[in-house]
Amino acid sequence: MTSIDRELFARLADELIPAVPGFPAPSEIGVHTTGLDRLARVRPDLIQPLEDALVFAADHALDSASVLRDRDPARFSAVTSCAAGIYLTEPVVTRAYGYPGRPPLDVGEPHERIASYTELARPVVDRGSIWASTPAPAG
Repeated sequence: MTSIDRELFARLADELIPAVPGFPAPSEIGVHTTGLDRLARVRPDLIQPLEDALVFAADHALDSASVLRDRDPARFSAVTSCAAGIYLTEPVVTRAYGYPGRPPLDVGEPHERIASYTELARPVVDRGSIWASTPAPAG
């Protein structure tokens, strides 16, 4: 990805996720540099759709996320997914919103995976049902 693409991604990410007290702007924490590099390592399948979206935006002089959304929702989705995914997994942001993350699970054999999935679901099971019926539509 070119430096121009990365800078455009930073501007779009900053528009999508503006800085607020306690939460820095995406560009301030490097979503377009180290964040994109991390994304390329863990989710390489997302890089090509993002690059396509950035090239499209640059070719059409779309430097606004809202204009990209209106012109090409699929490419907009590629940008938003990457921006949010990178931003919300940056340590400075996870500390700000108080999510320590899940500890890594070391699973090997199939029966161990099943047990680990059960443990992943434990907080939901322990919480109990929160389902509520909604009224039927009128008419």
